[in-house]
Amino acid sequence: MLGESQAPDYKRPMTLMDLLKAAYDGLHTHSALVALLLIALPVGGTALAHIGKGGRTDADGKLIASLVIGLAVLLVFAELVALLIATKVVHRDVFGVMMMADAVLILGPPLSLAACIAGLRMVFPLGQLATIRTLRDAGLMLGVGAALLWVLSRFKGWGIWFLGSIAELIVIVGVVVALGVYLVRRSTKEPR
Repeated sequence: MLGESQAPDYKRPMTLMDLLKAAYDGLHTHSALVALLLIALPVGGTALAHIGKGGRTDADGKLIASLVIGLAVLLVFAELVALLIATKVVHRDVFGVMMMADAVLILGPPLSLAACIAGLRMVFPLGQLATIRTLRDAGLMLGVGAALLWVLSRFKGWGIWFLGSIAELIVIVGVVVALGVYLVRRSTKEPR
């Protein structure tokens, strides 16, 4: 029963902060169920992919494996977004926020992703899964983008006054175009 001091205030609308706090409190309260689901994802996904591989073609198994890895990646991404929001709300760094949070909610999604990759690797070579190829290409684009941002941050300006800036700009644009052409060709190529 809710006491008089804990009764919800129905006169004011729920804010986004209230929603985020309620979501975290719900996940924290049911952290044992969350842990069970995070364990069931790689175990069940690996079993279903193995069963799907046993058919006439292994397309069903590959689809299941790609969906399982995609779901695990989405969980990790959702955790990262939640951590970034939490750092802004409590005004601490990511490590400080992680030390205050429930261990299952922090360690669960990355460990589940690692277990999914390890389990599905026993069923299929990872290079055959569309999700892995997409993640590899996205990681390559993020890495090149981060490297380009780092290179651009090394220069104070890209004006005509900086000697050689036009040539460097042409080289960087050439690398970006070559990488884009490579990724487009790779995405249109038939999977192995």
